[in-house]
Amino acid sequence: MKNPKFYEFDLNDFAYYALIVAETATDAKAAYEKEVSNIENDAEPKKITAAEAKEKLAHADSDDGQPEPEQQYEYAVTRTKPYVLLIDGTLI
Repeated sequence: MKNPKFYEFDLNDFAYYALIVAETATDAKAAYEKEVSNIENDAEPKKITAAEAKEKLAHADSDDGQPEPEQQYEYAVTRTKPYVLLIDGTLI
């Protein structure tokens, strides 16, 4: 991605939590609908900073065998398509 941004879909406005890396909110919403769940209202995801995204990733619960948070972050921002960086644990 040339200009990655971080979009947080919180439980106040969306059925499931997700943190998605995308260039635009429109791309992030499309990725949410494809990978997570339908969006049932006109809510917009919250744009957060890279530092906030790193902090959330560092504190996320993950299964053994997952790459380190910094590796996950680097992988996400170097992809060419939107990427779900964090997802609601009930969906795993």
